[in-house]
Amino acid sequence: MLKEFELGHEAIDYIRGQLSHGVSLSNLLLDLPLEKGRVTTILPAEVSIETVTQFEDGFWTEGFEENFDKRLYMADLSSTYLRDTKISSLRYAIFENSAERPTYPWLITRKAQFFTNDEHSDVYHFVTSKNNEIENITNAIRNAITAWLFTGILTEMVDGPDLVCGQAMDAGIMRTLAENTAYLFIGAYDGEGLLTWTRPGL
Repeated sequence: MLKEFELGHEAIDYIRGQLSHGVSLSNLLLDLPLEKGRVTTILPAEVSIETVTQFEDGFWTEGFEENFDKRLYMADLSSTYLRDTKISSLRYAIFENSAERPTYPWLITRKAQFFTNDEHSDVYHFVTSKNNEIENITNAIRNAITAWLFTGILTEMVDGPDLVCGQAMDAGIMRTLAENTAYLFIGAYDGEGLLTWTRPGL
């Protein structure tokens, strides 16, 4: 049986540490009001609160990964966010790929949808409200996820250009995407689990 745990300052410290290991977008996300938001995780109900806060350790609980698919969890939340038709802004699910560079051939051969920063050094897989199918989101997550570091956001732009595959985004757009983050996903528990930060008011 799985349970949602609400976390405290230990989770905020862990999130800040993980973001500090990321690239451009992660560094901008450090400016979010993290302490004012809500951080949750989903884990086996029987684990102790002491175990819950050991964010760098795996659980190895039998059946956990079969019962909780973090990719599908993120994809479901992302799809709901992207499909919100009550707003006029451009909404995105963005997943930072800290291990790749825009020149890597597989990004072309696998037709991965990504944009880069103005220094052409980073890779960000993304899905828009126009192509928000679950399969597209899970593919973006799969392309970005690593065992040791994972960062994803759900965000929006009220004014500004739409994200285009292969395009370089300038520093202003990158900052806007970071500042407008509604949900932040951070890999945890040795790649087995996930922390989700939610902006206050949502």
